Amino acid sequence: ANAAAAASAAVTAAALPAVGNYYLPDALSGGGSVSWGYVACAALAAAAAAAAFILLGVHFIGSRDIA
Repeated sequence: ANAAAAASAAVTAAALPAVGNYYLPDALSGGGSVSWGYVACAALAAAAAAAAFILLGVHFIGSRDIA
């Protein structure tokens, strides 16, 4: 139970920076613009989260006793 709670907390914490991206189309449809710094930060956050999930997946698959 503790491992499941820790995993859920980690996923939630990793997803929080991406929550603001869902409102971006609304801002752009009204004629707004986005700075390249924002795009770079969003790409960096997405790449870091993807790398973390891949590493966790490889770790958990590697730790399974499949025989």
